[in-house]
Amino acid sequence: MIRSWSMMFEHVLILSAYLFSIGIYGLITSQNMVRALMCLELMLNAVNINFVTFSDFFDSRQLKGNIFSIFVIAVAAAEAAIGPAIVSSIYRNRKSTRINQSNFLNKYETNCLCPRTEDCVGCKRCESACPTDFLSVRVYLWHETTRSMGLAY
Repeated sequence: MIRSWSMMFEHVLILSAYLFSIGIYGLITSQNMVRALMCLELMLNAVNINFVTFSDFFDSRQLKGNIFSIFVIAVAAAEAAIGPAIVSSIYRNRKSTRINQSNFLNKYETNCLCPRTEDCVGCKRCESACPTDFLSVRVYLWHETTRSMGLAY
């Protein structure tokens, strides 16, 4: 018995909505960065299923939905390549991949940004906002960043 196209259309949309819902739930409740990236990939795959389904349902001669889904796959591949690299860099610096522990401003809020304490730019330790050379602060931040990443010269 041949099933009607509308019945298959409904099943595919239900599958896509289910996958997207799982992705949203995982992205909202996830504490781990790797799990959040996986849930984001799941959401992108659900969107791709919708693109292909709607493209075939409304006009099967034009491939706009299929081409757009290939574009989304390319973006997802770039995200899959860059995302774990960022997560591993954060893990090397913070020793954790938990999302709530990755406050990047926390490192510089509690420590003085300047190489010398008399040249403070307003940190919590000195609680002063004395004028300093902006370039020297940037050079110090660059040295601290390379040292924390293990790239010190």
